[in-house]
Formats: sequence, structure tokens, C-alpha cells
Amino acid sequence: MSSTPPSSPSPSSSSSSHALPPGPFFASYRSHPSPSTDLLTAFNTLAITQNWKRGSPRYRERLARCLITEFNATYGVDTANLARWQRLCRELGVVNLPGSITQCKNVLRTFHVNLIDLLDARRTAAAAAAAAAGVSSTRSEVAVRVRTFPNRFALAEYTRRTRRFCPRVVAKEEGFLKVLLREIM
Repeated sequence: MSSTPPSSPSPSSSSSSHALPPGPFFASYRSHPSPSTDLLTAFNTLAITQNWKRGSPRYRERLARCLITEFNATYGVDTANLARWQRLCRELGVVNLPGSITQCKNVLRTFHVNLIDLLDARRTAAAAAAAAAGVSSTRSEVAVRVRTFPNRFALAEYTRRTRRFCPRVVAKEEGFLKVLLREIM
């Protein structure tokens, strides 16, 4: 029996050689979830298998490490790369891409997006692309749709309701996400 929701592509045994590999954090564990699983569900499943009690210091430290590892693998660490900033702008729906990193940052500061949703959008888009094409897909070259909010209050309400919090230490660690960090508490 599969735990994959009906709307998600279900992996078949015949296409297992075409499955998108797990993110780097999950790949370091013997048992890892499908890349099409949302990030927090995947992490919580792993936490159960590793006996990391939800809310404990160990759980919080591993969650922060997971998010940093996955964000770095997805968006890179070279914040001096204009193309990476432009890709992030494109993922948030910017049509006329800015011509400098400073302009990208200024545009990105106007967006309100849940950071975990941002990462999930790339994970699930890559997994769906791989399943549809029947081939491996890179995490960097797929069409991504990310939900944005009209203001930080709407973002805060959504984040509280869904409990999809990104620890501040994670966003401050990674330059691409730092520009999207919003005070929501």
C-alpha cells in the first residue's frame, strides 16, 4: 500500500532507475523518503526512525541542518552569482529579471513567501518532472510555482496555521534566503 496522495505521481518499480535521488541531507541516512514527499513530512518521518523527539534540542538542530543542507543543494552558496539570484526571482514570478544582484535583492524584498514552501516547490516540481519524463531530473532546471502572499501578515497567518516555520538560524545562514526572511511572530 502506498502512502503517496492520489494527486502525486506514484513511483513504479519499473521506473525506479529514473527516480530523483533524495536530497543530500536524507541521502546520508539508510532509510530516506521519496523526493516527492514534502520536506517537513520527510524530515518528521526520518526523525521517528532516528528517535529524535519532536521539539527536543537534537530534533531542532537536525531540522536546521536538514534545511541548510537542502537549501544549499537547491540554491547553491555562491551569492555572487547573478544567474542564481535571477533564477530565484523567476521562481517567484518576476518576468523582467533584474540586471544586478542588488536589483534582485530589492525585488525579492517585496515578496512574502514561506521558505519551506519555496524549497518544497522545487523538490516536488523536480520529482514530478522526473516522473512525467521517465528520466532523472536536475533540481535546478524545472518549472517551479511558489505561493506568495500579499503581505507579511498573510504570510504569518499561513505559517502559523500550517506550522511550516523555518528556523531563523537557517535563513540567516544562507544568503539567498536571508533576503526573503520576514518577521512573523
